[in-house]
Amino acid sequence: MIARVSTRRALAIFEGLEKRVREVTAKAETLTQEDAQRELMEASSGGLSTAELRRRDHPYARRHGTAREDPKVINEQTGKFKRSWRATRPTRTGNLLRSRIRNTDPKAKFMHGTETMVPRPIIRRVRRRIQRIHRYRIQRGLWAAILAK
Repeated sequence: MIARVSTRRALAIFEGLEKRVREVTAKAETLTQEDAQRELMEASSGGLSTAELRRRDHPYARRHGTAREDPKVINEQTGKFKRSWRATRPTRTGNLLRSRIRNTDPKAKFMHGTETMVPRPIIRRVRRRIQRIHRYRIQRGLWAAILAK
């Protein structure tokens, strides 16, 4: 048996699908952004004090060749760096949905490394971990949108 659908009805179905797809992708982006911000704050919560870093001969110094401690962890001193992670609201430009998380602390520029300090790739670490989760959320949301009546 062949189901017949009018052009008007088919258009309504596709418009509903488009709306559901936009909703699920926005929700996935927001949830992923919250996870990323939480992970960045966690990665900015290392336990070595300034005195301990000094005692360990500054383990992130370039003079050692490589970092002696995990460079993907920022040690919390005052807590300002940790509290300075800011997320923008997801924005849609055409079919592209974007959001951004950045650290507003002036010390954030040192994450890229300096003449005396190795780079601290915490953003890359978090991005890798979060991308799989984000892809899964998008795929699950798309299937839910397609299968919804």
